[in-house]
Amino acid sequence: MAAVVVACAAEPTDASVTGDACTSPRYACTSEGNILSCVNGRLESFPCRGPRGCQQKQERYSCDETRADPAERCLPEHEGAFACDMEGREKLSCVDGVFVRRGACPGCHLDGNTIACTWQPGDACAAPHYACVDGATAMECVDGVFVSTRCLGADGCSTAGNVLTCDAALARALDTCLTVAEGQYACSADGHQLLRCHRCRWDVESVCARCTTEEAGVRCD
Repeated sequence: MAAVVVACAAEPTDASVTGDACTSPRYACTSEGNILSCVNGRLESFPCRGPRGCQQKQERYSCDETRADPAERCLPEHEGAFACDMEGREKLSCVDGVFVRRGACPGCHLDGNTIACTWQPGDACAAPHYACVDGATAMECVDGVFVSTRCLGADGCSTAGNVLTCDAALARALDTCLTVAEGQYACSADGHQLLRCHRCRWDVESVCARCTTEEAGVRCD
């Protein structure tokens, strides 16, 4: 979950300032792009550094906290939500009303309602860590750096929650393979080689007149 714009029911506010007495729920946008929120009977200011800033539509207010600075305050409504730091290098999350660091995230950006990172081969990492670069390329943290792996099968590379799936039913000889694929078989892209993942590399196991992938496994005729 990301600290995306969250709409909040509100009563109209005029010329509200930080510290004013209030009754929750109550909100107001400031000229600086912050949002004033009623907390414990007083209006408090929270930065809305995301691209949508603070917005008012009729009697509803929203604050985009998808961008923030570490140690900066976050709205109680966004507890547990994620954000990117202003340089796009780290992932943050709202914990007890404050944004805290959650680790490196090169190219940190919002992907739908999820904070995503644009990892590159060679980036430093801590295992176990997997990521999809695109729909056909996965990366795995090996010996402290990301190594890319092609997912040439029909399902490509995909993620569901914290689980990454790389369809490597098709592969290229000498390309890298995931450590979890050790011992698994694949067909070469031209359909004439049976490949086996050995020590993170696709080695040629045998030459086939026709190599095919089936539900039961890989077949070399």
